[in-house]
Amino acid sequence: MPHQASRHAVLQLTGCFGFRCEQMFLNLAERGNCVAASILLAFAEAVTCGTIQRGGRVLLVGPGAELTIGACAFTY
Repeated sequence: MPHQASRHAVLQLTGCFGFRCEQMFLNLAERGNCVAASILLAFAEAVTCGTIQRGGRVLLVGPGAELTIGACAFTY
């Protein structure tokens, strides 16, 4: 679940972490860049539509002032 800033950035991140495109959740087309709320909005949407279910592993990734990056992995 990456920060939803740009489709290009998400696709680059997908390759860097070795994920497949279908493992990524994108809501950019519907929401655009919601800045700090983008990860939580995308996570809530993924849970609501069933993409993420209880017991599923989740990786949240986001930038800090575009100079650093933070991540959190957990089992939902």
